[in-house]
Amino acid sequence: MIYTIRVTSGQEKIIAEILMKKARAEKLDVYSIVHVETVKGYLFVESNDENTLVKLIQKVKHIKGFLKKSVTVAE
Repeated sequence: MIYTIRVTSGQEKIIAEILMKKARAEKLDVYSIVHVETVKGYLFVESNDENTLVKLIQKVKHIKGFLKKSVTVAE
């Protein structure tokens, strides 16, 4: 499943790096974190389930939340 995270605009790259480090340190099932240059204020995270995503984004600054509906690869 691919989930969309809302973040502070302009902080996407920094937050993506923080999330990658956190996923590795806590050994979470996160497969990829993508920042699309043309989409400001959003990151896309590929993981098994929503609970993993919630664990990943807890207590990380500049994250405003996530969209409940997952995104398909085609979108």
